[in-house]
Amino acid sequence: MKSCLLVGSVGHPNFGDEAIMRVWIDNYQQVLHDRIIFCDGPGRNLKKCIDQSRVQNVHVASELQSIYSTVGYFDYTGSKVAIRDIDHYKKTIKLIAKNLREFETESIHLFGGGYLNSLWKHNYGLIISSLLVGLEAKIPVFASGLGVLPCDPKNHNLLKLLEYFIDLDVRDKESFNLLSSLCNSSAISFSGDDVLLAFCADKNILVNEEDDPSIVICLQNDLFEGYGFLDKILSDDCLSVYINKNIKNIKIISAMEDDVKIQDQATLDRIQSFGMTVTNIDHYALIEQGLPVNKHSFYITSRYHFHLIASLWGCKGIAVSNHHYYDVKHNSVNIMGSLWKVCNLDEATNIFLDSEKISYLIELSSSYNETVRKFYMSKKIAFRDSLLQKIGGTIDDSFNMDFVVDLIKTIDAPSVL
Repeated sequence: MKSCLLVGSVGHPNFGDEAIMRVWIDNYQQVLHDRIIFCDGPGRNLKKCIDQSRVQNVHVASELQSIYSTVGYFDYTGSKVAIRDIDHYKKTIKLIAKNLREFETESIHLFGGGYLNSLWKHNYGLIISSLLVGLEAKIPVFASGLGVLPCDPKNHNLLKLLEYFIDLDVRDKESFNLLSSLCNSSAISFSGDDVLLAFCADKNILVNEEDDPSIVICLQNDLFEGYGFLDKILSDDCLSVYINKNIKNIKIISAMEDDVKIQDQATLDRIQSFGMTVTNIDHYALIEQGLPVNKHSFYITSRYHFHLIASLWGCKGIAVSNHHYYDVKHNSVNIMGSLWKVCNLDEATNIFLDSEKISYLIELSSSYNETVRKFYMSKKIAFRDSLLQKIGGTIDDSFNMDFVVDLIKTIDAPSVL
């Protein structure tokens, strides 16, 4: 039976990455009904994430199929890449290609997320390995919804190799501008985040509509000071504003395991003394049930995909960033149609010290621009349709030769070829 390989930074878990995986699984299965889908990612909990999604005919890629299994071969020094034990690496590439052929794999698809950048440069090896496996197996390689910033100029040579993907799509304008300046390819597109596909379906599988509104909080502790900010937005003055707006529920969402939670009894007792309920929701519950949404809920988040999904569904909120990586991400959501305020941590702290400012944000009439949202949804549909039509296609000889030339320039040890 024929199959497809989806590759992403999944299985940690992180709800945003698993949400992208889920929408691509659904879109593959709607068009390619009889294909087995293999999912490849670095997280040890990938099988549980797939199981929580309640999808059929989807499996974790074995190590013999895994592109991610190759990232440990790479060392990065300046603009060059060295490969440890190059002979073994070549054998691994050939073995992965052989296994993919045995499963009649018709495509390798690196789906969206911000994992191909200088913050996590060990992932750059995915570009090289995907292309080499694709060449060896004679199957097309795609990438969708990527965010490639921040990128150290020393790593531009690595990003340039993306031009040899059959289709290459990015989620933000800055990534598109950078890749357009580096790559000689007409295949680069900017259609927005892959999660937009959930809004193109009859039923959005990433949300869970609730009867009562909530203050929904999702704050991280990586690249952000989550617990320090949580104290500010749960002050007595803030709780009084929420109650006055007839919002009596607090939901604390953990997109990743280390995101903020309310665990001390004193805080729980204080919130409950205002007549409010408190619910902690973990990442697995999110994968299974979706984000809790209500037109009168108010979101407070540092997480990119929470901003995107909640705002474009219709929830009001505020997005807070304290790192350039997240500045680009949150601003890209505004470009895709969100009307949420995006601010830094100091500005957000000042807002939650002012009851009138909080009230103003909660009372805003709309969370997104419908014209802009529809525009990016149409772009994402067009990209999806183009990609799915090319699955099962072949690659031409010019792809081989051009890639070899550029790879020699990038790799310290040309014997990789």
